Amino acid sequence: MQLNKILFLSFSFIVFTAEAQDLGALCVLDGSIEESSGLIFLDGRTVTHNDSGGGAILFEVDQQTCDVTRQVAIANATNRDWEDIEQDGTYIYIGDIGNNNGNRKDLKIYRISISDYLDGNDSATAEVIEFSYEDQTDFTSANMNTNFDAEALIAYEGFLYIFTKNWIDGRTHIYRLPKDPGTHSAVRIDEFNSEGLVTGATYNSTSDRVILVGYSGISPFLTQLSGFSNGIFSNGSIIRTDLDVPAGISVQIEAVAFENGTRHLLTSESNFLGDAGMMDISLSTLSVEDVSNLETLIYPNPAREKLWIAVDPPLKRVEIYDYNGRFLLEKKVNSDSVSWDDLPKGNYLRRVSYESGETVRTLIRASTWDVRD
Repeated sequence: MQLNKILFLSFSFIVFTAEAQDLGALCVLDGSIEESSGLIFLDGRTVTHNDSGGGAILFEVDQQTCDVTRQVAIANATNRDWEDIEQDGTYIYIGDIGNNNGNRKDLKIYRISISDYLDGNDSATAEVIEFSYEDQTDFTSANMNTNFDAEALIAYEGFLYIFTKNWIDGRTHIYRLPKDPGTHSAVRIDEFNSEGLVTGATYNSTSDRVILVGYSGISPFLTQLSGFSNGIFSNGSIIRTDLDVPAGISVQIEAVAFENGTRHLLTSESNFLGDAGMMDISLSTLSVEDVSNLETLIYPNPAREKLWIAVDPPLKRVEIYDYNGRFLLEKKVNSDSVSWDDLPKGNYLRRVSYESGETVRTLIRASTWDVRD
């Protein structure tokens, strides 16, 4: 993690890194959808689409064989760079939001009535939501060198949210815009250090979690956001875990969808590293609550001379950084407390490692360490 790239916002957020998780192999995707870039589970159907260069078509896929069982052409829509798909029980939303060069002025989200889609026909008609980013003023083309690319879209509590794919700094910015057709300005409301390129998202309404997928280099990851409020997704718990992809399947994870409270489906795009594939994962083994509870046993906050620890198993070490990401000190933990008496009053970044071998990175808008003799 590049600590010098962390931007501390006016609210608190915590990022935990959990142990790597194996993905279950379902099947190799049909050749017609080897650039699968978005995924939803709707009325018992697994629905995907291709990204740039593909037609304006949604594909239904058999989870056992990855055969395409139905194609639905989307009228009043063009696939310039479809990167994600989401649904809210009333509408399907397709994000034509890919922007590798950072120069697009025709970003769109297509809205399709679910009842129209499910009527059995081979076509459905889209309404168009046009938008631009409120803070983008420079549209100079810069291939893979922009923070205005995006591949992740969710629908949550009356709004659409876009998670950007920041090529420059490896973070993700979060923009909000209305669900209604028309021309809108996407408002930047949040951000956090995703430690990689975010390529897909889903809001699991059953578990009340946002799931992000992406990759850093050739290492895919999945991030869970939970305990958030008011659409500020970084103000709760954030758990990031590396993913182990089945042999022969591309590590370029591009899409995620929830099937129920725990089971999630993922697809990857074909490339020189492997075939496009469909995989699954159960998130019940990724315990947000358990890891969060560990953090609550490090107290108090704010602290004075000492920070007390009540964790079993114990911590291994605690590292302290300033707001610029500059390393200040490291404390090896072999007791029930850590002394901060060599630090002046101020706000800090605390990084914690646990005995289990998991590294827990805690990003906090730190409270004041009120040091006294």
